Amino acid sequence: MRHGRTFRILWIIMAGLLALQTACNKKNAITPTLPDDNTDTLTTSEPQKVRKVLIIGIDGCRGDALKMADAPNIHGLIPNAIYSFDAVTRAPTISGPGWSSMLTGVWSDKHQVLNNDFSTANYTNYPSLYKFLKIQKPGIQSVSICAWSPINQYLAVDAAIRINGANDAAVKDSSVARLRNSNPDILFIHFDDVDAAGHNYGYDPMEPRYMNAIHKTDAYAGEILTALRSRKDFEKEDWLVVVSTDHGGRGTSHGGDSFTEKNIFAIFHNKTFSSKEILPDPDALKVLELSGGGLGQYAYLTAFHDVDNYNALTIRFQVKTSGLSGDIPFITNKDWYSGMNRGFVVNIKGQSWKANISDGNRRIDIDALNVPDLNDRRWHTLTTVINRSGDMTIFQDGVLCGSADISGLTTIRPPEDTRIKLVMNEDITEIYGRSNFTMANIKIWDTTLSESYIAADICDTVVKNDDPYKDRILGWWTCFDGAGNVFKDRTGSGYDFQLGTSPEWSMLQRDFCNVDIPLNRIAMVDIMPTIAGWMGLQVDYVAWKLDGQSWLP
Repeated sequence: MRHGRTFRILWIIMAGLLALQTACNKKNAITPTLPDDNTDTLTTSEPQKVRKVLIIGIDGCRGDALKMADAPNIHGLIPNAIYSFDAVTRAPTISGPGWSSMLTGVWSDKHQVLNNDFSTANYTNYPSLYKFLKIQKPGIQSVSICAWSPINQYLAVDAAIRINGANDAAVKDSSVARLRNSNPDILFIHFDDVDAAGHNYGYDPMEPRYMNAIHKTDAYAGEILTALRSRKDFEKEDWLVVVSTDHGGRGTSHGGDSFTEKNIFAIFHNKTFSSKEILPDPDALKVLELSGGGLGQYAYLTAFHDVDNYNALTIRFQVKTSGLSGDIPFITNKDWYSGMNRGFVVNIKGQSWKANISDGNRRIDIDALNVPDLNDRRWHTLTTVINRSGDMTIFQDGVLCGSADISGLTTIRPPEDTRIKLVMNEDITEIYGRSNFTMANIKIWDTTLSESYIAADICDTVVKNDDPYKDRILGWWTCFDGAGNVFKDRTGSGYDFQLGTSPEWSMLQRDFCNVDIPLNRIAMVDIMPTIAGWMGLQVDYVAWKLDGQSWLP
C-alpha cells in the first residue's frame, strides 16, 4: 500500500512539471497560419505576367535598307530579339497578299489575295489571327490602327477596335494614345510613308529620300515604344514587340519575284530574349534573275565550241518568270533582228516560247503548242533538240510540244567577226533588248537526247555517274555561283558566261520540280504562328493548314 501511494505522488509531480515545460515552450513557439487566398506558399517566383503583343508594320521597307538605315529605335530592339534582315515573302509582292500572309500564316495560293482589291480573298478557310483570338480568347482587346484602310476593311474585320489614320503621324498619335489611356492586348500598327517614298524615288538603300522615310518612321516607332514602356502596369505585362513589312521593292515598283521585291525583315523582341540573328544557310543555292528592268542583266560568252563541228545539239535550261515581254531570246548564238540570220535561238513568244534556226538561206520556226504559259512563277524546263540531218524538236517539262524538219541546213555558227558567240537575255549584237526571268541549270550536249531521258531528268541539278550522256556535255552552267560576275562552266572547259552588270543574287526557294527547299530563313508566314504561340493560343498547324512556323525560343 505504501509503495502504491508513493508512486501516485511521484506521477502527479512529474505530470505537473511536464505541463509547466509545455507551457513555457508554447510561449516561444511559431504557429503556422493559413495562407491568404491570393498567396502562393509553394513558390517564391513573381506572379505570371500578362502576355501582350505590339506589331509595327512598315509598308515597303526592304530588309537590307532597314539594316543600313539610321533607325536607332528599331535597332535598339536587336540586343533582345530573334531577327533577320534576310527574311522573305513570296510573289505577288503587293500589300494585299503581303499583309494577308503575315496575319493568316499562309501564302497567297491559299488565302487567294492576289492583288489589292481583296475580291478573291478566302478568309473563310484561312482566317486571320484576329479570328483565332476572338474564338479562343473572347475577352481579348485587339486593336488595328492603319494608314492603309483596306487592312481594316478586309483583313482585320475580327479585331475589336479598328482605326484608320489619315497619315502616318495620325497613326502614331492614335497608337500612343491607345497605349497610354487604354489596355490593348494586341496592337497592330501600319505605316505607309516608306512605301510612298519607294514609289516616288526608288526602293534603294542608296536613295537618301527612301532612307530618310525609314528614319522618320523609326522616330514614330520610338514614340510608340516610349509610350509602351511608360504604361503604369508595364512591369506586370510581358510584351512581344514584332516589327516587319509586307514587301520590298525594285526600282520604283514592286509585285514581282526578284529578291529585292521579296526581301523583308522580321524582328521578334522581348526583354528576356537573347540576341539571335537568323541567317541563310551558307551552302544554300543562289540564283540570278536576268532582267530587262532595273539592272539590265544579261550573260554572254566571247568564245565557245564551234557548233558546226556537231551534227546534233541539245540545249536545255530551267526558267521561272511572272511575266515576259517581247520576243527576247532566252539563249541564242545569232543576230535576232532577222530570223533568217544564221544560228539558233530559243526565245519568248507572248507568255510562251519558240525556237528558230537558220543557215542564212532557209529559216525554220517552231512554236511551243498545247503547253501551259510560262508566267506562273513556277520553274519550267525547256529543251530544244537540233538534229541537222533530221528534225528539230522542242519539249516543255518533258512533254513534246513542237517539231519540224531541218535536214540539209549548212552552217549555224555566228559570223566570225562577231564578238559574242552565245548569249542569254540578249542577242549577239547586245542591243536587241531584254526581258525579266530567272534562268538556271543550262546544259548543251553534242548529241540528241532520247525522249525518255528528257521526260525523266527534268529536275536534276547534278550529273550522275551512270548518266548515259555525261561525256557528251559541251557546257554546263548551274548559275548557282552566288557571288562574282560569272556563271562558271561546270564542265571545266573554261567557257564562263560573263554578266553584263554587277549581279544581285537570291536564294533558290523551290527546286526545279517546284518543291519548297527548307532554308534557315524567317518567312512572312512565320509571323502569325509566332504571335499566336506567344498569346497562348492552341495552334493547330494541321487543321489551320499553316505554311509558317513559330520562332519562339
